[in-house]
Parts: sequence; C-alpha cells; structure tokens
Amino acid sequence: MSLSKFDQSDASGWDQEAGTPLVIAIFYHDVASASRAVDLVNRVRRNFADELPAKTHLWNFDVLRLDEVARQAALLTAGADLLVVAAHHGDELPGEVKRCLENAVALRDGEEIAIVALLDAAAPHVRSSVCDYLKELCRTTEGCFFSTETLPLDGCPLTPERIHERAEANSSVLDGIMHYRLPQF
Repeated sequence: MSLSKFDQSDASGWDQEAGTPLVIAIFYHDVASASRAVDLVNRVRRNFADELPAKTHLWNFDVLRLDEVARQAALLTAGADLLVVAAHHGDELPGEVKRCLENAVALRDGEEIAIVALLDAAAPHVRSSVCDYLKELCRTTEGCFFSTETLPLDGCPLTPERIHERAEANSSVLDGIMHYRLPQF
C-alpha cells in the first residue's frame, strides 16, 4: 500500500474560509506501521465528512536521528490536533523519537491533543512500553489518549460519536476515582 493515498498536497488547495485544518502528525516505525496509521487517519477523516480539511505530517523514526529534521518535526507536531505513533507492540520507542515528542509537547500552547498509540497485534497480551510512555506524555498535555491496547482501533468504526463516547467513559472513570472517599478508620 502506498503512502501517497493520503494526499498531503491538499494543504495548498484548502479554502481557508472553510476553517482551520485538522493538523495530524504521524510518527511511524516502518512502511507497514505507516500504512496502518494512514488507514486510520483516512477512516477518521471519512467519518468526519469531507468538509474536514486536514494537514498531515509523516515522520519515520529513522529520519529523526537528524537534528534538523527532528527540530522541524517537533515544531510541526507542536501544532498538531492528532498525534499518531505507529509502532510494533514489543518495541521501545527510540530515544530520538521520545526527544522529538517531548520537544513538541514543550512547544505546545496549551491546546488539547489526541494521542493515539497504534500498535500491531503481535503480542496484544503484553503490556506495551510505547503505550505507557505515550500515556504519560498525554498527561502533560491534558489531552486524550487512545491505544490499540484499550480500544480496538483497527477494527472499530472510528466516528466522532465513538471518540466522544470513549472520552466520556474515561472521564467518568477518572471522575469516580478522584471523588472516591476513603473509609475513615
């Protein structure tokens, strides 16, 4: 599957009066993981209807070893609304990817972000360090976190309603935890 099926050149043809485009940053390990991420993003865009303009940035883990590329990726990712990290389940994120993501978060202006850990199904029963890392990164942004560990992103229809339901479910669980009174002894 070609990555060109997600047309990045649309950015120059967007009608600015139609609204600000959804900015999407995809960090990926290899062509297979990039393809899964592009499929997910295309599905999200289809479910939000055609009037949702989007601008997508794709970053291969390997190119982030180059300082200038990593700086550019951090700057562009800092303005992202949606961050997708597509990796293999058992892998650790490389240090240069973590540094780039941390720099991007540090540059953010407080806007919320949705972070998605899109992992292959190689070992779904094994806890992923990628998910743990991205959850912690998400906590610093006050954003929403989704992963293939907690939500079957590859198999479910990812609609605006489903995203909202998932966010509400997480919010009610967290709210219950925060307001739970410990018994007094």
